[in-house]
Amino acid sequence: PISELSQRSTELSQKSIELSQQALEEMRAGRGQEIAPHVIAYIDMPYGGWVLFFVVKNIGKTVANEIKFDFEPPLQSGWGNRAHEFEVSFLKNGISSLAPGQELRVVFDAMSNYFDGAAVKMLKGTLPSAYTVRVTYRGGLQPDDLHASEQVIDLSMFRHIGVLQEKGEKDLIKAVESLAQSNQNIQRSLWKMAESMLKGIW
Repeated sequence: PISELSQRSTELSQKSIELSQQALEEMRAGRGQEIAPHVIAYIDMPYGGWVLFFVVKNIGKTVANEIKFDFEPPLQSGWGNRAHEFEVSFLKNGISSLAPGQELRVVFDAMSNYFDGAAVKMLKGTLPSAYTVRVTYRGGLQPDDLHASEQVIDLSMFRHIGVLQEKGEKDLIKAVESLAQSNQNIQRSLWKMAESMLKGIW
């Protein structure tokens, strides 16, 4: 019947409209994710060093605004041989904005406060080896779009790297000291040979 065909046609049209709207929403969401800011927070130890740095970086493609941080447990440091809250203004009060690729890097702690037995024994208090950090910020297609990410910062990943680097640095220092001592010995021998030759000539 014509009425059934008309109803079926109306249903198909409605379904087509719904699919088109869904496709547009997915495209818009994908585009939003592609150009959205993406702020991460992590702890870094540059190769060859013994100092840990706390780093905040926008790895996204647009400016991130109103950046806030929440740590569980509270972020702590061991400077001064005691465990205490890591007091940095931008972590407490937030960051007004970070451009794409921009980062903030501050000295966080000494690696020995976590992995060196002597340093850990001297430390008053226990430092957490892992933190969960929640970062919230705005930006993207719409400046007021709110984004949130949650990460785990695990300091135990530096354990064996730190031992290897510490050993390498100590070995290098010993090698340089040994080389300097050898040079001094060679110089003394040359002076003695020169004196002997001069005495023999006279």
